[in-house]
Amino acid sequence: MKELVQQLVGSIRRLFTQPLSELNRWQLTVRYAVGIARYGAHELREDRASQMAAALTYRTIFSLIPVFVLSLLVFNAFGGFESVGGNLRDTIYDYLGLSDIQIEEIDDTAEDMDIAPGPPVVTPEGDTLPSPYDPSTDGADTPANAQTTNAAPTAEETQARVDQLLTNLQNQVASVDFTSIGLVGLALLIWAAISLVVSLENCFNRVYHAPQGRPWHLRVTIYWAVITLGPVLLALSFYVTNQLIATAQTVTGGAWLLKLLTPSFSLAATWLLLILIYKLLPAAKVQLRAALIGALVAAIMWELSKLGFRFYVQRAVGYSRLYGSLGLVPLFLLWLYVTWIVILFGLEISYIVQTVKGSRFIRQRPSDDQSDAIVDSSAILAVATAFAKAFDRGQTLGLTQLTTTTGLPARAVSAMVRSLHHSGHLHLLEADDENPGEYILARPAEMIPVAELLGIARDTATRSNNSRFKELVAKLQDAQQQATRDQTLRDLVGPSAQETPTD
Repeated sequence: MKELVQQLVGSIRRLFTQPLSELNRWQLTVRYAVGIARYGAHELREDRASQMAAALTYRTIFSLIPVFVLSLLVFNAFGGFESVGGNLRDTIYDYLGLSDIQIEEIDDTAEDMDIAPGPPVVTPEGDTLPSPYDPSTDGADTPANAQTTNAAPTAEETQARVDQLLTNLQNQVASVDFTSIGLVGLALLIWAAISLVVSLENCFNRVYHAPQGRPWHLRVTIYWAVITLGPVLLALSFYVTNQLIATAQTVTGGAWLLKLLTPSFSLAATWLLLILIYKLLPAAKVQLRAALIGALVAAIMWELSKLGFRFYVQRAVGYSRLYGSLGLVPLFLLWLYVTWIVILFGLEISYIVQTVKGSRFIRQRPSDDQSDAIVDSSAILAVATAFAKAFDRGQTLGLTQLTTTTGLPARAVSAMVRSLHHSGHLHLLEADDENPGEYILARPAEMIPVAELLGIARDTATRSNNSRFKELVAKLQDAQQQATRDQTLRDLVGPSAQETPTD
């Protein structure tokens, strides 16, 4: 057994230490997957995913009822709960992992406390005092009786309360007269529901380093599509799942098929929903392949998280000992936080798959704080040259394509593009379905001095307070600008197609 463990450890060590050229296809796949996961976790820290997940958890609580009301309106348009089977609520609880959020019942009886009647205590005067505690002499005030009124709710009681809440809310939504709410009330309802999607889009744009330039008419269309299509896709997947489960129950020996179908369709529903939001929400061109891979990773992690959360709730110290019946609140918040972390990690994976080619992510290790990235002079010239070549072809460039073209780290590219845009050297085109926030040169390359670009890089670099050699760096930058004072960006790009002489 010891030799087997040593061989296994040696194989794992060789898998991550051998040169890539010596690995077979299976080993390359494993090493690539582990490398992506490690780099994705690193990017989560760089993007402050914990803060984003906490903000999204708060927004979820704030928007929970409005989103649920709008979802019910869309859902009722397709027939409501009855149209997809009577056990749909149980399916929703299992899918969302809410069936695992329960408070264990605490028995505070004398038997559990191991308290037994003690002998009588005799005072010096000869008076006999009663025993410290005798359950047989207590009436309605015993801990056993008090437990019936103060005990934390069980899983069945909690689900019954949620069922009653959903039923009442559904009946109220069905009977409400929206004309009596008024335009202001309806606008507040819609705004509260959309605010969650707005926060989610901002977080997605931060992960993809996308600009905030998408017009509001396009944003509202996308937000409404996510809010309305999401419940429809989930309802459709639940309906198909329930029908297949019902069919499997009628088949002889279909128990194994039933165990396989339930998690598989839950995984498929999550995958489709994440593909939808990964493709629509970021203000960047998200490739379908990247969205598929990132959504699949997040869907698998979410299903595994539900298993881990179930184990945690069952094994961890009962929240009811600290919070009582309010223990459902921290458990629910914890589950929301874990859910958003998983969704953001899947988006990070899609971003890495789309922007980082090969195993280059293994060599990229950005600093811990890149809020003020130092832009090297030669790097900004590479970015400007890429824009000049695209300008000559009559094309625009987005951050993702620019990162791939230049081979520079995405954060540095994002910082340089922001500097060029703020200085007026780049124009941000109005975003639409074809151009989600792409840039173009503000004027031809022959009208942009190289020294001017180096000055922009210099201004960006001096924002960092980490330089220990500011005077030396300033002298080097002065020499660079002096050496290129007579050159323009056209000298670096070469003649355009219109200027190339033809025979």
